[in-house]
Amino acid sequence: MACATCRRLTFVADALPETARHLDEVLAKARALDEEAAARRGATYAGEADPYKKPREDTDAEDLGDDDTL
Repeated sequence: MACATCRRLTFVADALPETARHLDEVLAKARALDEEAAARRGATYAGEADPYKKPREDTDAEDLGDDDTL
């Protein structure tokens, strides 16, 4: 028995699973191409191995420590 004033809901499947699968395939291909490019060029740093600046070693501070007079 159907209600004359009742509304019906209709389920419509969207393309989300297909889109997600396509994105996974594209990301896998990009990852493989990145790995291939990295293997061809070798794993080297663009600059120095440690790009952070080190504090300067102050050699004058050692000399001042030996002298007791100011």
